[in-house]
Amino acid sequence: MAIQPKTQLMTTIYSQCRTFSHTYLFKSNSDQSLTLKIFDQAQKKLIKIAAPPPNLLAWSKIENAQTLLSLFIQQSLIPPDFLPPASVFAPIHELQQLILHAKSKVSVETENMKKFTCPITLEVFEDPVMDDHGHTFEKTAIESERQRNNNVCPISRQPISSLTPNRHIKDAIEEWKKQDPIPTFSLFRKNNPVLFSKNLETAQLYVEQQEYDEALESYAKAFLYTNDWKNYLELPKLFEKRADPQKATLAYLYLALYQLQDGKVSEALQTLEHCKKITPLSQQIDKILIHLYHANKQTDQAIKLALHSAKTLAPTNPQESIRLYKQVLDLDPCQWTVYQPLSLLLPNPQEKAHILLKGACHALDSKEYQIAQKLSQEAEKNYEDSFIDRLIDIEFLTKQTPSLLKGKLWALAQMYEKKNLIAPMVKVYKRLTHLDYDPTYYQKILLHTTNAANKTRWTLASLSAAIKNKDWQSAQQVAQTALETTQDPIPILCQLETVYTKWHDHELNNLWSQLGSAYLRTDQIDLAEKTYRKAFEKFQTLELALSLGETLLKQDKKEESMRVYYDASILALLNNNLESLDLCLRNILQIDPVLACFTSAQKIHVVTQSQIIKLSAELKATKEALTLTNEELRQLKGQTKPAPIQVPVQAPPKAKPVAPVQAPIAPALPAWVCGAAEWKKYIGDPGVEPPLPPEIIQRLGDLNANNVLVLIPETVNGRPLDLKLMGELVQKPLQGHATKYRAFYLGEYVDRPTSKSHWALLTRTVIDGSRNKRYEEEQPVLNSYSLKTGIPYEAPTVLDATVCNFMEYVRFGTWLYGEKPWTFTWCQEKYDAKYHLVVGGGSAPGLCVNSHCGAREADGVGGLRKSF
Repeated sequence: MAIQPKTQLMTTIYSQCRTFSHTYLFKSNSDQSLTLKIFDQAQKKLIKIAAPPPNLLAWSKIENAQTLLSLFIQQSLIPPDFLPPASVFAPIHELQQLILHAKSKVSVETENMKKFTCPITLEVFEDPVMDDHGHTFEKTAIESERQRNNNVCPISRQPISSLTPNRHIKDAIEEWKKQDPIPTFSLFRKNNPVLFSKNLETAQLYVEQQEYDEALESYAKAFLYTNDWKNYLELPKLFEKRADPQKATLAYLYLALYQLQDGKVSEALQTLEHCKKITPLSQQIDKILIHLYHANKQTDQAIKLALHSAKTLAPTNPQESIRLYKQVLDLDPCQWTVYQPLSLLLPNPQEKAHILLKGACHALDSKEYQIAQKLSQEAEKNYEDSFIDRLIDIEFLTKQTPSLLKGKLWALAQMYEKKNLIAPMVKVYKRLTHLDYDPTYYQKILLHTTNAANKTRWTLASLSAAIKNKDWQSAQQVAQTALETTQDPIPILCQLETVYTKWHDHELNNLWSQLGSAYLRTDQIDLAEKTYRKAFEKFQTLELALSLGETLLKQDKKEESMRVYYDASILALLNNNLESLDLCLRNILQIDPVLACFTSAQKIHVVTQSQIIKLSAELKATKEALTLTNEELRQLKGQTKPAPIQVPVQAPPKAKPVAPVQAPIAPALPAWVCGAAEWKKYIGDPGVEPPLPPEIIQRLGDLNANNVLVLIPETVNGRPLDLKLMGELVQKPLQGHATKYRAFYLGEYVDRPTSKSHWALLTRTVIDGSRNKRYEEEQPVLNSYSLKTGIPYEAPTVLDATVCNFMEYVRFGTWLYGEKPWTFTWCQEKYDAKYHLVVGGGSAPGLCVNSHCGAREADGVGGLRKSF
């Protein structure tokens, strides 16, 4: 198939080619990437190679995998160990080996031959040994003789006491074997045409007189002065005239060697073809002839001879037959009739399948689809259930019968799923996504994808496909599932924005809030501003206005931020949300106390509302003080000996704040209580410490086992205490243990300071039975614990839980909600529309303030009793 980059999302194209030893699988994606996977059949070794960008234009025009493989080789992208083996042209080497074999069959007739022959076996020595009488024998022969004749030498009839290797004879035999039994150019010394011609004429004269021995001697003398193969032509014929086929064969082999060394391939072919007719070495000569036919561009003749030899040798020498069949396919991979007989000779089923699939690959490239189908079906009887092997069937259907492809892939996916072969099953479903849209395909892929990056990639692909097909419900389900686990929600939220823009646009309010918060966490403040701005323009909610104002302020867009906070103050006033109104007004005045960018009416509105908020706070404080005084009076009336107390008379509320009521003299605070003195020692000045509530004073002795009691000041060193300031202070405490936030993500929650100094009684860990529950499930646990302890606990606020944890660590170096085991408490404030904030996980790197998706074993709820 043509390897073309595609623009369709997540389109993946596969193509493969095979050699005898490797499988090469090319994979191109719509992201303009190309990878090559090489599988070594013998070593079961896999290597993956990515084509670098400079090669993209080159490979995008390739028509088949075989050509593409050549491109990889040319550009040195493939390691040498994985290069496909080329046809080896080595006829000279093979001819030299055959000459050595032929020489061993021809005896060298010399006068010294007797001393190389064993007197027992009458054959040339293989392992000569000498007895202590100086006689030499073949080792195995003399040992057998000694056993039969009571250890007596067969020549001297004397006892043999020892045998010693005769290295002199053995070395002489080796030298003797190296001698040529016929005249050759190994005798050549130098070119001398005069001496050569004289000896050659003499040799020819002897031949005419049939004096062959003398003729050979003359040829040997002639070859001292020539090494031109043309002068060797008559020597093989001489041995034929002597009716000596062994020496004639050897002479023809030498002649062919000399011709090849001179580059005369056609002449060597003629010599060897004649040699075949007189020698029993025809099969060995055929191997050389096949190479020579190919080198001489007589490929058809080479293939014909190789096929004949392979078929002949198959019953007796299957390994040589396999080699010849492979040689044929190296010469012409389109010899379709060779693949099946070759596969039958292979013992391993996977090897059989590999050879047949190699043929199918070539058939596909040659557009021989019926042959490809036949070879693929034959291979299916042997191969394992691998996706790579099945790709041949898929490619065939893609080329010839695309209408059947979807059904084939679906059946294949079901088969893999039943066999629990997850990896190939996922690959099939990925292939199905290229054919049509079905949310089931993506569900299967996502269900069995564990890699985070791949999961995100296929989530986005699933969303894109669902959006393209207007399957809004599936898109929403995919996105919501992914948002519960992803660490990078922005791409998913952007896709979901497209869904809600065209379907259920009321959901955009919550989505834009999440998206804006995500942009802020990743410091993409400009995108956060754009998101919050379009959200506020559409929905005009107080929460969106506050988020937009904060985002503008982060970019130092003070005037725009003031105007947005002004709009937010009006929304807060309309919603009777005095706390948010106070926040808006304070932010406006902090940015520009003179309100230079406001009209006169706006200035009056801001100042008036600020005064109203201030007077409301003073009135509330006065009421709380009077309530506290009345409660103390009731308690004192019940004492046997009333202690004199002084109840201050409060003046009616005016412009100035009412002076706080002095509480009864409290006992000295125990070490587990963190009051103003501890703040001054470790952190800074917390201002005026409010009195401890009487119900707490009465139980100071028994609360310390399971609780901490911490002052939560309104200001520290004159600055309003919020989460950000607390994080700064604990990094550089006056003394004690320094720490910081390990994670600090507030989501949609706006970091606000406490409205008034107060005491926070917090349980030292989460309440038993509260773990692995969502925030909405924690209220019954809190109610039960409150009844048990007699203290009306509630879920902590994020500021109270954070300050209590930090003060515990700064003072003692230990966390309330730490890592052994991991412990987090749900807080009242929301991270976004769906989840609440959590505080905990304290460890060496610091404290976590963020949110979790759903319930976990680490999540529970601590109990808080807040007292002003």
